[in-house]
Amino acid sequence: MSKNNISLADELYSGKGRYAPLFGVNGRVGAPMTPTTKVSMGAPDADDANGFVVSQDLTSLGVFSSSVTVAVALAAGALAGVCDVSRNVVAAWTGTAVITITGTDVYDEVMSEASASGTSLTGKKAFKTVNNITVSGDVTSLTVGTGDVLGIPYFLTSEQDVLAFYADTTEEKLAATFVAGVTTVATTTTGDIRGTVSPNTGPDGSVTNVLWMHIQGPGTKEGLVGVTQA
Repeated sequence: MSKNNISLADELYSGKGRYAPLFGVNGRVGAPMTPTTKVSMGAPDADDANGFVVSQDLTSLGVFSSSVTVAVALAAGALAGVCDVSRNVVAAWTGTAVITITGTDVYDEVMSEASASGTSLTGKKAFKTVNNITVSGDVTSLTVGTGDVLGIPYFLTSEQDVLAFYADTTEEKLAATFVAGVTTVATTTTGDIRGTVSPNTGPDGSVTNVLWMHIQGPGTKEGLVGVTQA
């Protein structure tokens, strides 16, 4: 398959029509073009709340204190630390603690996400792999798995840049929930650096999702794939 760039310009125009006042605004003849990108997001599996960690009682390890964190062994189940598509991580446990998830994103960049001090996490970041999980204190009944928030592989500046979102043949842009990528310095508690979507039709392994979007700033790394991962 051959590939080529149409242009490396920040703005594209089409046509040779000229109207002096408009030319004064755009600095070009013709009409501005807004390229769109089709993003095939596959058919994500159903959520799996304990796909990474099946219920564990960590107090039995006898190694916790207020200043100790311990890595949790990943379950050797179907997920085995790798998501089917980049998506958020969910967790629940008994006993107040902070949980920190470390893994990689869809481009193999290392990333981490930490919960608030409490008994659950509904992650905002889209992980492709999970390779380490730590908790800050005694917990029981710990489960860690996947949620239904899916990662977008390009930087979404605003929901206004979403043209359409399909679940199979059903267009559900208005019913789905989009979150734009963060523009601040990424930390373990900020959102996803590129942006996410929660489909109205929940993932079940059979529904294919397709996103049509406009990428506002493909002329820079940040405009294309977001700020530096953390």
